[in-house]
Amino acid sequence: MEKKRCFTFCMILALSFVIISCSPTEPEEEKPDPVEEEYHITLTPGLVGITDLYLNISIDELPDSNEVNVFMNDSLVFSKNMDEKEETIFLDDLSRGLEYKFKGVISVENEIADSALLTITTLDETSAIENFTVYEFEADSFCSSHIFDIEILSENEIFIATSNKIARDSCDMRYGIMRWDGEKWDYDVIIARPGIYDEPWDNPLYFVEKFENGEIVAGNSGTLVEYKNGRWEELLVIHGNPNKIWHSDARELWGTSSDNLYMCGENGYITYFNGSDWSEEKIAGDNILKGITGTGDGKHMITFYTDFYGAATGIYHYHDSQWELVYDETLNLGKFYGRIEDVAGGKGKLFALTEHDYILRYYPDRKAFKYLGGNAYLGKAEALSVTEENDIYLCGYTRIFHFNGLTILEICELPGTTLIRIDSDENMIVVGGNSNGYPYPPVIAIGYK
Repeated sequence: MEKKRCFTFCMILALSFVIISCSPTEPEEEKPDPVEEEYHITLTPGLVGITDLYLNISIDELPDSNEVNVFMNDSLVFSKNMDEKEETIFLDDLSRGLEYKFKGVISVENEIADSALLTITTLDETSAIENFTVYEFEADSFCSSHIFDIEILSENEIFIATSNKIARDSCDMRYGIMRWDGEKWDYDVIIARPGIYDEPWDNPLYFVEKFENGEIVAGNSGTLVEYKNGRWEELLVIHGNPNKIWHSDARELWGTSSDNLYMCGENGYITYFNGSDWSEEKIAGDNILKGITGTGDGKHMITFYTDFYGAATGIYHYHDSQWELVYDETLNLGKFYGRIEDVAGGKGKLFALTEHDYILRYYPDRKAFKYLGGNAYLGKAEALSVTEENDIYLCGYTRIFHFNGLTILEICELPGTTLIRIDSDENMIVVGGNSNGYPYPPVIAIGYK
């Protein structure tokens, strides 16, 4: 009996052992690893001056709790919990021509997530201005002057569309082209026909343009003239035909030749001239179309507008014989960079300048804008000229700037002036404006690269 009990007990124990041994062991529930977000910080230079500079800080993702520190030559110059992805800081009291090393660090939950390094050298004062020659004109000969457009033909031939009072105490205005021959300035008086308001004093020469085929056209909303054999010849008189009324005071012109011209102006109109006749198309309501440019083949153009108060703004793109709105604050057309100040073309590419001195490149095939660089704290540039994507010049107020593809540099300042127009090519830069003192004669600066 004892043996039987023992045998039964052993059988139960063995069976239990087999069951236990053969049963799969259930693994512990795997807990997913905590997701670690990657945060990246980037430092880029903004405007760099002689004794000051702007530094742009950006992070690609915005954590709820963060700490961003920026060091300049190992000294802390910025510390903040950033609530926006971009921040710009201004640093002054620097030394000219000196190299400054920056390090940016972003920490999340007291752990360093990323860091970035950047070196910036401030400008040397002499190298910033030594290549510019400034021409200031006699007040009695050039009173209440306005420079509307600049066109570089070569180092020895520059055309500038202007309006001037004939004398300080006279109400008579003369409109014409200032011409640089490499040594001196001459003035070609052009008798422009009345414009949209039928008053000659309301109708200065707003534009002068050289086309890729070598033709040169200047004009306004009453007259187009072409430069041939050293003289200006009338190309088109727009007014005078009672059966056709031009509804727009033209502001700027772009085209591929004298028989393929587009002009933009007031009341939202684009005016087209085919060499013998002109036509109009209203594309922007009652807004003012202020600038127009295009690609060399003429397949794509852009024009920009503002309303009467300079508040609303937008860009229209011309392709396949129609205009399409591609930039506007009120529509869902991508990121809005602010009011447009100017547009320009260069080497078949299209660019725009905004009120925050942001430089944008427009890709017509994708109908998209790419931010190239700029500085939200500057806000002083009003016009741009493009040679290459990394060779862009800006002007505004008293200053001239250069964008090299990464940094906007102040290269010249002309105190007591207002600079409003600029043109550049592979060899030179020409900037125009007027003196701030009565009777406001013109000021022109020529710089060589």
